[in-house]
Amino acid sequence: MNEQTIVEKKRNSPPRGAGGAKKMRRYTPEEKLKAVRLYREEGFSMALVSEDLGISKSSVEHWLKAYQLGGESGLQSKTGGRRKARLPALPRTS
Repeated sequence: MNEQTIVEKKRNSPPRGAGGAKKMRRYTPEEKLKAVRLYREEGFSMALVSEDLGISKSSVEHWLKAYQLGGESGLQSKTGGRRKARLPALPRTS
């Protein structure tokens, strides 16, 4: 194996620990509300809603619980902005 082959293998391999995992899909509040309404108002089963919309049953269950607790505003995304630093910044010494 030459040096060029080793470099190519490193570029094409997934990051360590990630196992080539997919990014998690984010759903809009409208998509979540559609799933909730299909289940609650239209009477479709959880399995049918999840299959039809291409989402997991656990996501539908989570959205139903959020809707019960907060209505439509409970389906709004709770993530936003930048994350806070895990550790406080150290004072600079010059």
